[in-house]
Amino acid sequence: MSPKHITHIIFSLNTGGAENLMIDMANGQSKRYKVSIIIVNNDYDNGLLQRINPSIKTILINRKKSSKNIYNFFILHKYLFLLKPDIVHCHNHNAITALLIYRKRTLLTIHDVGITIKNLHQYRRLVAISPAVYNDVVQRSNKTLQPTIINNAIAIETIQCRQDLQLHKPIRIIQISRLEHEKKGQDILLHAVAKLFKTNPAIPIKISFVGTGTSLTFLQKLTQTLALNNYVEFLMQKDRQWVYKNLCNYDILIQPSRYEGFGLTLLEAMAAKVPVIASNIDGPAMIINQEQYGYLFDNENSTNLALTIEKVINDYKSNIIEKKVLRSKERVEKEYSLPTLLSKYEELYATIS
Repeated sequence: MSPKHITHIIFSLNTGGAENLMIDMANGQSKRYKVSIIIVNNDYDNGLLQRINPSIKTILINRKKSSKNIYNFFILHKYLFLLKPDIVHCHNHNAITALLIYRKRTLLTIHDVGITIKNLHQYRRLVAISPAVYNDVVQRSNKTLQPTIINNAIAIETIQCRQDLQLHKPIRIIQISRLEHEKKGQDILLHAVAKLFKTNPAIPIKISFVGTGTSLTFLQKLTQTLALNNYVEFLMQKDRQWVYKNLCNYDILIQPSRYEGFGLTLLEAMAAKVPVIASNIDGPAMIINQEQYGYLFDNENSTNLALTIEKVINDYKSNIIEKKVLRSKERVEKEYSLPTLLSKYEELYATIS
C-alpha cells in the first residue's frame, strides 16, 4: 500500500550529494504525498532550505553536533508523534539509534562507501545509491545485509546543455565538491596540471574549484607552491542553480576522488554535454563504464591524470568528443532520471507501510 505521509530525517543540510538528492526526492514526492523533513543538527545551509517546496513541513531541531542531550531525543519523538508518518526515511546510518516505536517504518538510504554497518540491521529496508555502495555493504557485512540498489538521480531538465563543443581559450576545467582533498583528491588534480605544464608549457588551462571545506588553505598553499596561481581560481560555494546554469560553460569536469560511492557531479556534467574525467574507482567507474561515457585515470596517479587531460584535449580535435557526450547524455536521461528514482522508492515504501 502506498504511504500517505513520508518524513525524511537528516542530521545536517549542507551542500552535498546526499542533501541535494533528499531535497529533490522530497520535492518530487510532495506532488503526490504529504511530506515532511526533520533536520536534526544546527548545521544547515539557508540556500538549501529555500529549495525545499513550501508545501513540505520542515522542522529544525537545532541540536548541537555530537550533543548527547536527551532533550533532543524527546523533541524528535514529539514531532514524529505529531506528524504520524507512514515512512521514516533516514539519510544518516545512526539515526536509528534515536528512533524507538518508529523502527518498523524506517528506510535508510546509504549515500557512500565505508559507512559504519553497526546499526544497519535495525532498519526495515536499506537502499544503496549505486552498485559500488551495495558491494561495499554486502562484503563488509559478510552478505548478511542486502540493500536494494536505486541509482542516484538528477533533475535533468533543469541543467543547461552545452551547444558549442569547441574548446575555449584558455581551456576551462571545473571541479565541484567539498574541499576535502583526503577524499576528493583536489591535490591530485593540481599536481597533474603542474606536470602537464612541464611537458607542454604552452597549453592554456584555467581550473575552477567550486566548493568549500577544511582543505581550502592547504589547496591554496599547494597552488602557490606549484606556481599555478595564474591558472587556478577558488570560486568557493555555489548553489545548485549556479552550477546547473554554468556547467555548460566549461570544457571538462574532473572528479579526482580517492574514494567515492557514486559521483553525482559526473551525471550533472554529462547532462550538460561536458566531457568528464574521474578516478578509476567503483562509483565513478560504474557511471563511465569502461570509458564509454567519459574518461578514467588510475586512482591517485597525477601523471596518468595529466595524460588523460591531454587525451581529452586531443579528442576535441576529432569527432570523438561529440559522439561521447551525446552518448553520455542519452544514458543519463534513460537511467538516472528523477521520475525513475521516485517510482522505485514508491515500490519499496509499499513493502513497509
